Amino acid sequence: MCLQETKSVSFTDNRCFSLWGDSNIGWVHSEGDNGAGSMLSMWHKDKFCYDSHVVGIGFIAVVNISNLVVCALWLISMRPATTVQKSLYGKL
Repeated sequence: MCLQETKSVSFTDNRCFSLWGDSNIGWVHSEGDNGAGSMLSMWHKDKFCYDSHVVGIGFIAVVNISNLVVCALWLISMRPATTVQKSLYGKL
């Protein structure tokens, strides 16, 4: 699950567990600029195995590497698109 514009500067395990309805989840949050542009990415641990993540301006990438296959969940905010985001989107 990916949420954009959460308007929250911080999240806790309990808050994310409550949103999902289960405690067997992983999550990554980007607080944006004092809550504006904030993003939250969550996944069920039985469905996706977390290895690492990268958080940048306007995006979250959550990565799983298994058996030499890379699987990444991307959450990209493009409104309004900055030059950095346009460049990132072009590379994807």
